[in-house]
Amino acid sequence: MPIYRYRCQPCDIDDELIQKLDEDAPDCERCDKPMTKQVTSATSHFKGEGWETNTHKKGKGIHPLQMQENLLREAAKGPAAVEKYVAEGRSD
Repeated sequence: MPIYRYRCQPCDIDDELIQKLDEDAPDCERCDKPMTKQVTSATSHFKGEGWETNTHKKGKGIHPLQMQENLLREAAKGPAAVEKYVAEGRSD
């Protein structure tokens, strides 16, 4: 279940709750008025090899955009060049 952040304007209180998507906003514990849902940024954590956080920064690989540029350069040479590039596992 997602974590939602709520705010009570009259009481100036913030609260975080784990709720289902279809649940209504809670009432403030102090004034019993409905709290308003706040917009927050979502966070994510990618696990495994191949993500910038665990390969590129450690020098084990290249940035995904650089890889895309390299593949586009090889694609301009023709399909055989792309196949050779991928088969060799090049990352330059």
